[in-house]
Amino acid sequence: MSAQQGIINTPLIVAILLSIIFLFLTINTKQTVQNHWLQKNNEAPVNATAQYFVQYLNLVQLPNKMYLADLYTSQDIVKTSDDKERKATSAVYCLYESGVFVGFHTMQADEILVLNYGCSLEIIIINEDGSLTKEVLGYDLEKGEKPQLTVARNTLFTVVNSHQNPNAFSLVTAFNIPAYDESYVNFPKKQELIEKYPQHKELIEKYAEQ
Repeated sequence: MSAQQGIINTPLIVAILLSIIFLFLTINTKQTVQNHWLQKNNEAPVNATAQYFVQYLNLVQLPNKMYLADLYTSQDIVKTSDDKERKATSAVYCLYESGVFVGFHTMQADEILVLNYGCSLEIIIINEDGSLTKEVLGYDLEKGEKPQLTVARNTLFTVVNSHQNPNAFSLVTAFNIPAYDESYVNFPKKQELIEKYPQHKELIEKYAEQ
């Protein structure tokens, strides 16, 4: 190799060495920052706890122990089939910890449930004819679970986190069409449901709120 070739290649070698050093420092710095974040927050997002989402999504706990946060309410007005005017759609975050459920209820709106993070949820429906439908909101598609489910308006249903693990939780986005309105939600009394659907007495006693 000639002296001229040596002069030409020297800057290239230096550049490669500097690149390797820079890459090493970048990786090391990134790892240091990650370790600092983990130490400071005591939890990585990939293994986030329920309280991680409660804190960063500003979720508020309801009397039934479910956490909730409003996301969006459309300002567009639509006329419903019963000739009433309502806002077109709305969305909320819902977080269910182990053992938490929303009691049997009906809504004058379709509800679309999307699982964002966490364990599966049971959706239990008592149909008008008394038959029972059970769906699972989850990611295990081979077992028939679905990451998104739609519950038609006026359907009697409950949403349940039945997992025994005390750390199991589910973060869900719930969309209502038309928009959610408290006055359009009905929680039938437990005795009323038992009289109408005596074959489901055990379920009703367990998952009716009043």
